[in-house]
Amino acid sequence: MADAVRVFVTTDTTSLTMTGIRAIAVRHSFNAPSVATVSINNTAGFNQDKVRRGHELRIVAYPTVRDTNTGSSYFCFRGKITEVDANSSTFNITAQDHLGLLGNEILTTNPTTIATKTDAASIIKQIVAESNYDIDIDQMIGETRVQMSPGLDLTGKTRLSAIQYIMGQLNVTPVRYRIYGKQKSLNIALERLPDIDDTTYTPYIAGRIPRTTAPLDFYPTMIDRIEDDSDLINLVTVRNTDAGILVSEPATVPSNPIQRLYDEPSITDETQASLFARQILNQQGRSKIRWIVEGLPDRFDFKVGDIMEFASREGGLSGRQMIFDISYRISPAGSSMKLEVGRQSADLVTAIRFASSLRT
Repeated sequence: MADAVRVFVTTDTTSLTMTGIRAIAVRHSFNAPSVATVSINNTAGFNQDKVRRGHELRIVAYPTVRDTNTGSSYFCFRGKITEVDANSSTFNITAQDHLGLLGNEILTTNPTTIATKTDAASIIKQIVAESNYDIDIDQMIGETRVQMSPGLDLTGKTRLSAIQYIMGQLNVTPVRYRIYGKQKSLNIALERLPDIDDTTYTPYIAGRIPRTTAPLDFYPTMIDRIEDDSDLINLVTVRNTDAGILVSEPATVPSNPIQRLYDEPSITDETQASLFARQILNQQGRSKIRWIVEGLPDRFDFKVGDIMEFASREGGLSGRQMIFDISYRISPAGSSMKLEVGRQSADLVTAIRFASSLRT
């Protein structure tokens, strides 16, 4: 098993250290529950009666990183078991972190904080706090300075999908946020995403120039560029037929026009339409490239939304990038990790649409 791995299951009465681990797979996604799958030897059914759905699963994995306060290793996953599958040779456990538990409950009434026009963070806190699961909210920020429309109706959605909808609205603004299940505690964190170019923020290191012998946090072995902004346009027309608005930017038509038409019923005047069109033109090619990076991790406590610094000629990947997706596998043969990284910024056009909808 890779360097050092421990799997613990907390039952109703005791904590078990699982043995016979065959493989571990973990996936962290942006503003979504983390999922872990553990495959264990099950000769003669030895392990299958030890755990059941609802028990707590903890995974500890590390090559070098330790908690500086206690000397113990970091949890790379902590959550509740949602599925158990056994056969004559293998016992498979699937678990979700505590954010995933909120997908089991339906909102039958709308949060009262929506009607009172309180901050979006307060709405998310209410949704979590009123859950039947015992989930702490002390790791959530106090405010986002964004208010949801008082006409928003979340009834019928699961608590998780309601939160994800609000997070989607928050993240069209220039300031972006992330929500995730904490790996070392039984709560959920809501945080402002770090600024990629903030000089006070210390990123994880996946490459240095000039190269040194200092250890890296992640060693890339394969880089693949997966997204590019190839649909370039040079003429945008914005239209609101009901209001009789038709505005094009730039005002002088280019000699070789590549035009797009946008119907925007929220546009109320020509000044707003012109701003909308200019933002579409200005956003082209802005931080839309993504990379899939496979490699060998030197730690397993990365979170989606963290910043990592690269220095590679392969795929044109260099400088600071944000992590949008993490998946890794640990087995007796070693460990491997796949990251999706990029510098995708807030969508200002969508932000304009969002701000316009709040006034209606």
